[in-house]
Amino acid sequence: VTNSTDAELMDQSNTDIVYVRNLVFDAIIGVLPQERITPQPICLSLELSVDTQTAADSKNLNDTLDYAFLAEAVETLAIEQQCLLVETLAQQIADLALAQPLVQAVRVNVGKPNALEKAEQVGVEIYRRA
Repeated sequence: VTNSTDAELMDQSNTDIVYVRNLVFDAIIGVLPQERITPQPICLSLELSVDTQTAADSKNLNDTLDYAFLAEAVETLAIEQQCLLVETLAQQIADLALAQPLVQAVRVNVGKPNALEKAEQVGVEIYRRA
């Protein structure tokens, strides 16, 4: 465990992490005039606190989190909402994730790779509990 948010995600017994890392797509996001017109790359990562023991024992897909559905829903949300702030998008994604069955907590990272010339990306990371 490297920091307090890692500890928070792992503080429940039988809690595992299902993740989607570096989901990249173009969307309208930002407050600058050009950002309101031209889609730009967004890089999203999710860590979802889920008890996977039932699915592991049953070997039944219906007993686990459908991460493919969630990734598609997150991308659709980001493209349709055209948020002004990455903070707003991160919160909306957290709300969507926490509405999924089995999700107890979520860490959402939203990055804009082209926001600063000298930085790999800038963005926000939030942690929310159900």
